Amino acid sequence: MKATSLFRFLLIGLVVSVVISTPAAFADVISFTLNTPNAAIAGFTGPYVNVDVNRADLTHATLTFTSLNSAGGILTYAMGSTGLVGASVNSTNFTVTGITENGTGTASIDNPPGTSNISTFGLFNAALTMTDGFPDRATSVSFLLTNISGTWAAATNVLAPNAAGFRAVSHIFVSNGPNGTQCGTDACATGFAGGTGTTTAVPEPSSLLLLGTTIIAAGIGIGRKMSR
Repeated sequence: MKATSLFRFLLIGLVVSVVISTPAAFADVISFTLNTPNAAIAGFTGPYVNVDVNRADLTHATLTFTSLNSAGGILTYAMGSTGLVGASVNSTNFTVTGITENGTGTASIDNPPGTSNISTFGLFNAALTMTDGFPDRATSVSFLLTNISGTWAAATNVLAPNAAGFRAVSHIFVSNGPNGTQCGTDACATGFAGGTGTTTAVPEPSSLLLLGTTIIAAGIGIGRKMSR
């Protein structure tokens, strides 16, 4: 066997062994929906809000709540007022900063940590409130969590079920969607929706594949130089 052929054979074997022996990588972003309504909005079919948990490192994670439309886009499940959003953060000491929302009102921290009992969904140690009511509704709310008392090994560890079994909650305004005028200028209904947050991380094998392809390509180039 020529030296260049042997080199390529050994290189490919090395890449394959690395890929096989390396545990599957996971994207450190999880997503779940708030699909359990309280009695006030039980007549409107969920899910109502999508929650993204994006862990940046061991102590930082961004939570983003995005309102959803009903089937057919007829109604929008906007968020607002007291109990705007709540989260059961898996930490005994943390901060909430970088609050952003796309409504006309201003979101802020609601009550001292751990004291926000939101509707029938229990206590949440991170909760926001929005100024005014329906006029200040938002369709997106985001904030940064910083863990001071410990670390989060993965995005799935950032939130934990509260005593009632919910990881997140939101105050919902059932309002007009892009294709309907069912509610006029006011909300059809207002209530709350919670989510247990049961989810699994999404495998991301593409990173390993890209690495392997890059190594093989580089090795072939070196092999060609050796054969000259």
